[in-house]
Amino acid sequence: MQDLAEGKVLSEAELEYVKIFSNLKNAEKAQQKAELKNSFSDAFVKELEGMGISREDIEGMQIRIGRSLYDA
Repeated sequence: MQDLAEGKVLSEAELEYVKIFSNLKNAEKAQQKAELKNSFSDAFVKELEGMGISREDIEGMQIRIGRSLYDA
């Protein structure tokens, strides 16, 4: 599970093992985390780090994009 969450490529046998011995929800969450980690914009990460936000902080970060009250 840890390797999957870190975005490491697993063999078919390892993936089947994960499916059999892990909770399906946890497996899906680990896969989503790996996909997000691998697709997250490096430029965005660098900009956040420039503001003093560490990579560890970024991993737990949730971003909500909404309409501002000041939008016309």
